[in-house]
Parts: sequence; C-alpha cells; structure tokens
Amino acid sequence: MRPLLARSCGVMPCHTTWSTGSIWTRRFTRATKLTSTVVGQDPPQSFRETFRSCYTPEAIPNPARSNLAWPKNLSDPFLREWVKYTGNPILTAPEGVKDECFRDPSTAWRGNDGVWRMVVGGDLDNNGMAFMYSSTDFVNWTRYEYPLAEADATGTWECPDFFPVVMNGTNGVDTSVYNGNVKHVMKTGFEGIDWYSIGTYTPDYKNFLPQNGLSLTGSIMDLRYDYRRFYASKSFFDDVKNRRVLWAWVPEYESQQDDIEKGWAGLQSFPRAVWLDGSGRQLIQWPVEEIESLRETEVRLENKKLASHSVFEIEGVTAAQADVIISFKLENLKEAEVVDTSSVNPQTLCTKRDASSVGAFGPFGLLAMAFKDLKEQTAIFFRVFQNQNGKYSVLMCSDLRRSTVRNSIDTTSFGTFVDIDPRYSEISLRNLTFILLISSPMSLQNF
Repeated sequence: MRPLLARSCGVMPCHTTWSTGSIWTRRFTRATKLTSTVVGQDPPQSFRETFRSCYTPEAIPNPARSNLAWPKNLSDPFLREWVKYTGNPILTAPEGVKDECFRDPSTAWRGNDGVWRMVVGGDLDNNGMAFMYSSTDFVNWTRYEYPLAEADATGTWECPDFFPVVMNGTNGVDTSVYNGNVKHVMKTGFEGIDWYSIGTYTPDYKNFLPQNGLSLTGSIMDLRYDYRRFYASKSFFDDVKNRRVLWAWVPEYESQQDDIEKGWAGLQSFPRAVWLDGSGRQLIQWPVEEIESLRETEVRLENKKLASHSVFEIEGVTAAQADVIISFKLENLKEAEVVDTSSVNPQTLCTKRDASSVGAFGPFGLLAMAFKDLKEQTAIFFRVFQNQNGKYSVLMCSDLRRSTVRNSIDTTSFGTFVDIDPRYSEISLRNLTFILLISSPMSLQNF
C-alpha cells in the first residue's frame, strides 16, 4: 500500500471530475492484491489492485461521513476522473459525535496481519480525537473502542496524518512500514495550527504512546509543523526517491473583496521533504530538491562581516522569485541576554522584540520583499539568548508588521525557539520568495 497524492483539507486540485457533487477532503491509498467485493455494488475489477480515495464529501446538512472512490481511467497518469462507490458512505459519525465534528480520513496503512487501518478526525464533547478504524476489504470498516490519540478541550481534530519515520537517516518509508527501526508521527490540526507528536505505535495494543510527555494539547511546549500560516497539511511517501513529502494550505487573511479582485483565496505551500532529526526529538523539513531546478542567476557572497545595527543590500537579485540560503557565525556569546524559555511564549517574545528592537545578539537575518526605502519589508530574523539552565537558545521570528502599508491585512508576527547550539553550529536560514509568498520553514537544517 502507498499513498499516491497529497490531500489538502478544503482544497481540491484543478481538473478533477466526479460523477456528481464535490468533496471537502480526500486521501489516496494504493492497494495491492485486494480480493474482496461488495455484493450487488461491486467496484470494478481494477479496484482489486489499484488506487482508492477515501474522502469527506461536501453534503448539506450532513457532512459527517466518509466516502469511497476509484479512478475511472488508470491509463491517465493524472487520474483526473474518479467514480464514486454506489454504496457510500462507508463511514458515518459515531454515536454522540456531532455531524460537523467528524471528518478527514487519513491515508490507510496495512498491518502485518493484512488488515487495513486508518484514523478519522473529530471530537466528542469538545475533546479532540483521532478515531481509529479497521477493515479487511477497504469497504466495511469497524471502529475501535478507543481512539488512537486524543486530547481534552482541543475541539475538532482536522486532517489527521499518521506515518512512520526512520530513526537513522533522511529517507522516507511507506505508510504501512512497522519495525524496530521506525518511530511514528501523529499529526492533527486545530486552532488553525498543525500539531504533531513523535512516539511509539503498538499494533497489538492498538495504541500510540507519545515520547517525552509531549502530546497534542496545544500548549507552547507541543511540537508544530510550522509556526506561521501552514494548515491542513498532508504527507505522502514518494517511493521513487524514497522520501516523505509534506505540503499544506497557506491561508490568507484578507477581505472577501480582496480575494475576489485577486481571483484566489489561499495558496499551496512549497513541498517539503520530512525526516526525523538525529536527536529523535523533532522533525526536520527542507524544500524538495526539485525546487533547485528553477534556479537561474546565482548571486554569491562569502565571508561578509556585518557591523552591528547595519543593513547590507544583496545586489543583483531582481526577479520575482528568489531562493536564498544564508548562514551566520557568531562570536562572544557570553554577552547574550538571559530569558526563561520555559515560561515565555516565543510568539509573544517575537512581537515584543520585533526586528527594530536591538539586543546583544539580534536581530540578524533577512529582509525579504523590501522596498528601497524599507517602508515595506518582511523580516525573518534570529536572536540568541541564554536560558534558565545556562545554555543558549535561538529564537527565530517572522515579523510581518511592516510587510504592507495596507491596514486591512493581518500582520501577526510568528516565532519559535529552534533546537540548535550556536556555539558549534552556524545558524542557517533558507528563504523561498515567490511574488506574494515567502516561505522560511521554521525547522532548520544546519550546514
């Protein structure tokens, strides 16, 4: 089994045709050697060894169900036309779960016992959870007594994702892989944020145990995919290049009239390769290598010493698209300010100490989409502090407050502490700019 394509909740790819109606969300699964059928409503023979999509339909007044579909034409490399199963829905909301609080089936995985499993997002009495289901034929599903993961007072869990990551290396693995060399990632979305935890999945006990006490409660200590606008994400395994790829919806917060004038509302993120950090504590994300094929003119600067409070213009970059990699090496870190990182909210700290606030070590970083007079600019920058344990902490911020002169645009600042030691590693930033989109994944690769 392997997922074929990614799915962004609430966003449909162009030129996809359905027999009737439309959908909110979908997940693709590729099955092999599926032999069962449904009496009276058989899927086609190709269904037995083909791709299937389990999706949440757009249906008023009852969206609380999951449906099944398969490709109409397997010779189409884009699989643009799909046929809905006439026996839909294959899942409905459990008893006690409100219709609007049950959605988004995950990519299914197949266990060593040959049984398919998947999770569906939802909540029960405002307690978010990933309901877990099993099936031997991908048509008839049974819900387990307990969810795979849950958290109190988090509301409806949206777009859950569950997949393995290898403990050593950067390669991805198929969603069905289970052995002693992998950990598992449980991801879900609520409050407009995609949260994740890393832990141990035990099929025999049908449970997932997060490591280090980090769950999915929405606290400042919990892990996120991104600390800016990055939501409704989906990952998939690319078996050609043996990698796991992640992409998401980038929502915009402009007026409806602005959206009408632009002709769109929201963007799709740059795809990112995802793997487990060497420490095993977090995921590393990095733009997929194909983006590098878009590069043309190169501008290179090396061994440039930046004076305090200075702004250095990188000349020669005039295109509307830019891929910038910049590394900083710091000295005399003993002068860094002291901050209790266990109690401070990094986003709040980025707001109070924006790009105009000078500290002992910071801000230093990049001004993207900057006008000559700097009247408009988007600052992506770092600060280095000493934490309560005498160690160094690196704060990464994205300051949007001067990114536009318009008053109707949301210019909230974002930020997080990144897990690097500036004594031994250069602080490296990669920034992708495409006209209206600036992407700086807040999960760094150290060169």
